[in-house]
Amino acid sequence: MLNPRRWLTFLAYLFPFFLAMARANVDVAYRVITGRINPAIVKINPKLKNDLSVTIL
Repeated sequence: MLNPRRWLTFLAYLFPFFLAMARANVDVAYRVITGRINPAIVKINPKLKNDLSVTIL
C-alpha cells in the first residue's frame, strides 16, 4: 500500500480516466439534449446448442 511505484501508477492513471469520463458525460449530455438517439430492438439468432450458453449470453 505504501509502495511509491503504486502511487505513481495510480496518479498516472487518474488523468486519462477523468478525461475519458468527462468525454463520456459530454457525449451523453449531447445525445440527450439534441435528441439524436435511434433506439431499436435487434433480433439475433446465435445458434447456441445448450441452455447454459444461452443463459451466459
